[in-house]
Amino acid sequence: MVPRRTVALPTAALVVALALATGAAAAPPPQDVCGACGESFESAAGEAGAPVTVVSSSLDVHVRANGSAHVVVENELAGDGAQRVANHSDAVLAVLAERDDGLAPVPENATLSVDESRVRITHLDPDFGHASFGGVVLADAVHDARTGWAVDTDAFRLHAPDGYTITAGASSDVLSRASGEYLDDDYVAFAPDSGVVSTVATELAIGVEVLPGFLAASGVVLAVPVVALAVLLRAFGAFVDRAGTPEDTERVGTALAAAGALVAVVAVAAGLADTSFSLVGATALFAALTAVVVGGLAATGRLDGARVLTAAAVGTPLALGVAAAGVGAALHPGVATMTAARALSAGLLAAHGWAFAVVGATRTERGGWTDVATAVAPFVTVIAPLGGIVALLGPTSLLWFLVFGWIPLLAVFGLPTYWLGAALAAE
Repeated sequence: MVPRRTVALPTAALVVALALATGAAAAPPPQDVCGACGESFESAAGEAGAPVTVVSSSLDVHVRANGSAHVVVENELAGDGAQRVANHSDAVLAVLAERDDGLAPVPENATLSVDESRVRITHLDPDFGHASFGGVVLADAVHDARTGWAVDTDAFRLHAPDGYTITAGASSDVLSRASGEYLDDDYVAFAPDSGVVSTVATELAIGVEVLPGFLAASGVVLAVPVVALAVLLRAFGAFVDRAGTPEDTERVGTALAAAGALVAVVAVAAGLADTSFSLVGATALFAALTAVVVGGLAATGRLDGARVLTAAAVGTPLALGVAAAGVGAALHPGVATMTAARALSAGLLAAHGWAFAVVGATRTERGGWTDVATAVAPFVTVIAPLGGIVALLGPTSLLWFLVFGWIPLLAVFGLPTYWLGAALAAE
């Protein structure tokens, strides 16, 4: 056992961990959807020796049932610009083909025609998409830009094949965007109708495409945390073996509840936690509220078994996540799915940190790792929440957060919770 003064160490570490927040790295900008519209066309024409001014532009992509697409780009030019382009048509097309920009890049064999002040470029894109499961057509080109597409033309229209409708990405036969709007990188799918069979076929077709990449990316994302968590578990066990556990768990509980209440108040007052449930803010809030619950039970001597501890330390943040998901979805219907996913993920992250208390409480007396159950059960306990988070938010958005944000926080937060669990078990 250790003297009461050592209570300050886990309590201070917990306050620091709960108060920390990590910022997300800025994502790269979206790509321009049209590589031959507006300013892009002006630049290409100028390089080809035919300077022009574009008054308006549009991009129409007519998808076919085999996945190819007929692409039409139109630029309305000021003055006699169209005639200058007509005189340098081969050079203009060569520049555009060399740049290879946009959702459907202009190839060398494109056709350029002029009608008064309007320049039209047409071409066939054989690889725009492909026919998939159940006759569903997927627009691969839309999904290729991982940061999405910025609409840099006055009008962008993606047309379904003849006799088809859009079953993912829009709710009509044409997906339209105006200048300044955004087209995300989700799959756009087309099917012969919008009935149940086509809807199911669409989901299966998209699933077949994304599953291999999802699993591979998930493995990459989880590889580093898995190793780090294994090291943390061994380190925490070794520390408790060497330092012992605090004698007065009721005093620890009082300090823990007070620290949790303080962090929760600060998180709300500072605007870090609100009904949009940002991952960082909601995780801090749920972890702090769980500290209040666990600390209150410990202070009153009611954490008298592993089941009670598990319900308080893991059940509380999970319940908070579920409740927040419902509230967030109701208050923000336009982004209900993502709001709910963030809230659930925040609950899982908070439960992940507090799971160390349960692992600490159920450790063997010497912390041995030779017994298979002793080694595997704690490891699964602290890995499972990460799998749930990856399933909710996807692996790519979590890579840097997990490696550079969450794991260091666990190194600080996990120790006092593990120590608390070990102390309760020692009573």
